[in-house]
Amino acid sequence: MNNTMKFKLLRLSVLAAFTFAFAAAVSSQAQSFTYGTMTTIGTNLNCPFKIAVDSAGDLFITDNGGNCGGPPASQISTLFKETPNGSGGYTQSIVTSNSTFGYSHGFDGVAVDNAGNVFVADSLNGRVLKETPNSSGGYTESTFGSGFIEPTGVTIDSSNNVYIADYIR
Repeated sequence: MNNTMKFKLLRLSVLAAFTFAFAAAVSSQAQSFTYGTMTTIGTNLNCPFKIAVDSAGDLFITDNGGNCGGPPASQISTLFKETPNGSGGYTQSIVTSNSTFGYSHGFDGVAVDNAGNVFVADSLNGRVLKETPNSSGGYTESTFGSGFIEPTGVTIDSSNNVYIADYIR
């Protein structure tokens, strides 16, 4: 019996000025929504966890492989980027991934600053990574901060100050 759950990211446009994004489990049960139009944004997600959106409308999704409870089917945490393709859909790419995680969350909080730099809390390794856009269309990774116990959240204010929530046991 295969109990593996797969997820996809959906966009639900409720009103013209309001868009709600959420992760939904793909199962044999039909999903129905009373209001709005639903668009599939992300596929091939195993455990989508946190979402950030940049000024261009790109979505950044932390996905923790099989770490959605119970033994992981995959021990890879991935930061996905979903870019609007101009046809009403999205193109998925991988910003970074890490295969050294066990039963912890791995990649947790994610935020994007005004310059397009992406910050992701790498909770198991006690650090926050910075993904800087490079000239080849990808990202260059660096450690923004380390020595944390288990960083779980990242947010950025309008002055580009980075705030990190660190879980202290």
